[in-house]
Order: sequence, then C-alpha cells, then structure tokens
Amino acid sequence: MRLKILKYFLEKYNQHLKVVSIIFSIFLAISMINLYDIKGVKLSATMIFPLSAIWFSEELADYFDQNQRGFLDRLNSAFFLRLLGWCCLFSYLIIIIIAV
Repeated sequence: MRLKILKYFLEKYNQHLKVVSIIFSIFLAISMINLYDIKGVKLSATMIFPLSAIWFSEELADYFDQNQRGFLDRLNSAFFLRLLGWCCLFSYLIIIIIAV
C-alpha cells in the first residue's frame, strides 16, 4: 500500500521533483567541493548518473522494456529507476554527513 502511495506521489509531482533534484544536487556539489577540494569536483561529477535516472526514467524504461519482458511494465520500471536515482542522491548526503 505504501508503495502505491509513493508511486502516485512521484508520478503526480514528477516535474516538481526534477527541479528539486537539480537544486539538491547543486547543494550537494557545493558541499562536496568545500569538503574535498579537487576530489569533491570529481565526486560531484558522478551525480550525473542519479540525475539521469530521475530526469530520464521514462526513456530509460522504454529502452529496457524493449529488450526484456518481465513482471515490470514501463510505468513500474520508470518508477523504480526514479526511486533508485533518489536513493543514490541521498547516499551522497550520507557521505557528506559522515565526512563532517
């Protein structure tokens, strides 16, 4: 039941969450650069992958669903890609909290 509520929320506010993800990743990148100097630049460049999972989840789901038939349809796989992107972004926050 909770997964359905989360899925509904992510689908309804998809455009708003994309803007929030960019703002959040800019905040994380600035924090990493302040903490790690040049290593922070390299580490913040790896945020491209979670952001692409958030921003292009439907397109990635279409690509994966063409090649595979399984229990996930296009909407579910897009939802899980978006959720994975958010989990990866929050893992950067955990890295910053541990480093401080």
